Amino acid sequence: MDNISAAKPKKVAIPYYAALLLPRKGLSQIYFIAEVDLAQRVACQIEMRVWQGRPHNP
Repeated sequence: MDNISAAKPKKVAIPYYAALLLPRKGLSQIYFIAEVDLAQRVACQIEMRVWQGRPHNP
């Protein structure tokens, strides 16, 4: 691995196989975004996010 690509943390998406059923919003998926330091092989920061697909219209 070269020094240029290992110098900056990389953002990666981490799937989490769960969903939320939110009133008036419908089905939402949970996933995580992590900044990974490739040189040290550690996750520097991990954030949970919610992705809302198409609105639920009964």
